[in-house]
Amino acid sequence: MCTEIFFNTPGLRIYGDDHHIFSNYFENCSQAITIGNGGAEVADGAPLTSHDRPDRVLIAFNTLVGNQKIYCCRQGKKV
Repeated sequence: MCTEIFFNTPGLRIYGDDHHIFSNYFENCSQAITIGNGGAEVADGAPLTSHDRPDRVLIAFNTLVGNQKIYCCRQGKKV
């Protein structure tokens, strides 16, 4: 994902592998960037409908203005 504007939204939620999140603008979001812990690992055979654990995610050069939370890591079941 690159160069999106998130204004007065819940922000961006990340699951899955190999995301590059850069050069985005987040303003007045409840949680600008939420990194899910994932309830399963698709690479190990979990269904594709699972919330896949994020691996190898790059988050860089984003603009964050007036958000309630800048980033949040979701808690859940251990894989």
